[in-house]
Amino acid sequence: MKPFENIATEIIILVQHWKFSNLHFAHVIQQIDSEKLQNEWISDVGEKLTLKKMMESYLPHLILHLGEIEELSAPPLPSPRGRE
Repeated sequence: MKPFENIATEIIILVQHWKFSNLHFAHVIQQIDSEKLQNEWISDVGEKLTLKKMMESYLPHLILHLGEIEELSAPPLPSPRGRE
């Protein structure tokens, strides 16, 4: 098998996994008891995070990663000519 022979299939599987993971995550959020939204976790750097803050920050965090993926998949910029 050649490298990247099945890359399209692998990408489709990855996107489907991501889609259904996010649908599951949305379902879980809908089931959370509102009295638990102020429960706190301590991050690895000692920052206190409430469940509410973690849920609210998910979408901006996801968008950040989508931007990173977009940057990685963009064609490289042409190198400037005549500059030394």
